[in-house]
Amino acid sequence: MLNAEREAAVEATAGRIGASVALLGGVTLVGWSLDLFAADAVPPGLAVMRPSTAACFLGLGVAIALRVRQKTLASSVAANSIAVAVGLVGLGGIVGCAVDALSVGERAHGFDARAADAATSSAMSLATSCVFVWLSSALALRSRAPRVSSALASAAAVVGLCGAAGYAFGVRSLYAPGGLNAMSLPTALATLLTAGAVVAYRVRHGVFSVVLSDASGGIVARRLLPAIPASVLCLGVVAQVLVRVGAFDDRAALAMLSVFAATGAGALTLRMAHLLRSLDVRRLAAEAELAAAAEGLAQEVEVRRRAELAAQEASVTDSLTGLLNRRGFALVATRFLAERRRDGRPATVVFADVDGLKRVNDEEGHAAGDALIRAAADRLAAVFRESDVVARMGGDEFAILLSGADAPETLVERVATAGGDDGRRAPSLSVGVWRGEVGPETTIDGLLSAADARMYAAKRARKRARGETATQAISIRAADGSAPAPLAGRSRSETPA
Repeated sequence: MLNAEREAAVEATAGRIGASVALLGGVTLVGWSLDLFAADAVPPGLAVMRPSTAACFLGLGVAIALRVRQKTLASSVAANSIAVAVGLVGLGGIVGCAVDALSVGERAHGFDARAADAATSSAMSLATSCVFVWLSSALALRSRAPRVSSALASAAAVVGLCGAAGYAFGVRSLYAPGGLNAMSLPTALATLLTAGAVVAYRVRHGVFSVVLSDASGGIVARRLLPAIPASVLCLGVVAQVLVRVGAFDDRAALAMLSVFAATGAGALTLRMAHLLRSLDVRRLAAEAELAAAAEGLAQEVEVRRRAELAAQEASVTDSLTGLLNRRGFALVATRFLAERRRDGRPATVVFADVDGLKRVNDEEGHAAGDALIRAAADRLAAVFRESDVVARMGGDEFAILLSGADAPETLVERVATAGGDDGRRAPSLSVGVWRGEVGPETTIDGLLSAADARMYAAKRARKRARGETATQAISIRAADGSAPAPLAGRSRSETPA
């Protein structure tokens, strides 16, 4: 997994390196135009980057900067054009070296040397020509073939590193004028910088993408990659200095270099082991934190699930009686009618309400009314089966869906004769029953309306019966001179099924 912020920083660094290489090439061209690099103006043992080499590095630096900072089609075309031009120059140098070797038998195109016979030559050495071909190809192929691009840039870096090592260790065969690998120190350094910039540009798509990774390999690579080459080069420089001051001869220096290299390799191995152990500790700690977080998340999910179940249950349950409410009854009734319609069985719906609830609320208070509703709910729950669905529809009204095939008269009898034995007031209930076939157009509202109509028909019949008895009693009291008492009642039109 790559770090996007680190990747952006690396690409920005690639752009700055490209600009620096372009600046180096431009300054060198200006120096040649002002004749600042005459033979007596350059320190002995060093060589100056030739004009053609400086022009190629100027082009490569500009191309890299365009690729990184101006990610548009025009800048991409311009960068590719510059890279192709530099590659053609490099190919020309390779062809020139080959022709010269065949015709003259000498390799006199090591223009980076400060030889008198090459002071005015613009030809490149074979090593420098190959570097420009590889670098230009690597830049052009960076988006299409990143692995090939990284390989070409690495090959160019190896050539530049050989040239720098030749100057550091005094090995003239690695940079001497007239050789196939003739290369000035500025050319070697510019080669290393350019190769690094090419690899850093779009590093996500190359073989060096592991350097930006947040995994263990990326951390180890970032810690050890700078240390290994730096330590080896430092050992070589120390050995070379000791040889020059006469402390050792070449064989002793080689032996000491081998000892120091083995010691350094062991130290680096221990360092890597220490890093891996630290990473393992961090990984285990992260895994423990992740497990704790996962457990906490699971607990939170369980709490939310229970809360949702409780909320769902509360949304379909009447808080006063514990029975289903109107919403819960509608959900169950929908499935009930579907089953009856599919099986062809008749449906039975009971509608009931509590008699005298308004009087109890007015005379004794709402607490007494609530107690009366709870007593009615308990009576209905006790009368009907567990498989029957009993619900409070609101106020003093209850609805029941029956799973059995009881006769309506039997149901009314069961509700009317059931009484409480817990010392509470026994509620009086008016009951209406509807029983019939369930057709395609049958709805639960229609069934409830039919049962409700039968309930109010029975309620009116009871009131009429009580009214006739009361009229006889009034006539007797009127004969004694007492005033007749007014009759109280409630009427409701019957709704058709």
